[in-house]
Amino acid sequence: MSADLTVTAYRPSTAFTIRLIQHQDGKKDAWYQHVYTLTPQGAGTLVEKETDGSLNPVVRVLAGPAIKKDAMTSLTNLKHLVESR
Repeated sequence: MSADLTVTAYRPSTAFTIRLIQHQDGKKDAWYQHVYTLTPQGAGTLVEKETDGSLNPVVRVLAGPAIKKDAMTSLTNLKHLVESR
């Protein structure tokens, strides 16, 4: 499996958007877009993420818990990175 990643929007310290096109032998390419928003909140940072993509809705429901867990891990890592600077 491989993917092409592109940063399609960037506002320093406040927001960025990543779009990826995923390639897998024998399968149709899939696309995903992740929009991240970083908002100062007290002594920390609120990190929000919106995701869209070509994932089949049935697969999205079935794989939802695993996708959410992975997303929360990524958001936690991003939050720590932002707040450590």
